[in-house]
Amino acid sequence: MPKVTLPSTWISDIEAARDRAVIKARAILSDPVVLGWRDNRTDAVAPDMPDAKLERRREHAMANSGELDIDVGSDYHFVIGEAADFEASRSRFTEVKSADGSAYLCASDACTDEDRKRNGEELGNNR
Repeated sequence: MPKVTLPSTWISDIEAARDRAVIKARAILSDPVVLGWRDNRTDAVAPDMPDAKLERRREHAMANSGELDIDVGSDYHFVIGEAADFEASRSRFTEVKSADGSAYLCASDACTDEDRKRNGEELGNNR
């Protein structure tokens, strides 16, 4: 899985970092989907996994169609796959709007609490 590191200039939270990671992923993949992430500032991680250390998250994502490993600075880490690699049903995905208004997919178990609030879903525990 290729690893990409991006600067974290002007990034203040996980959603802004994810937007930056997806912009980069769009230059490589035709339809990126966020499969997992870790926020070192808050220790939040998704999907929620027991003992979810950074390497375990990467191993899980690689086994589940992860194609890009993107770090935004040293605080935010994302694994992104190609949506076309999944079955036609997108029921396990949630559409997320970036700050610029463009939309992309996020695995439902890799959404942030803010995503769930915007979509009116019950909040889960991502920590």
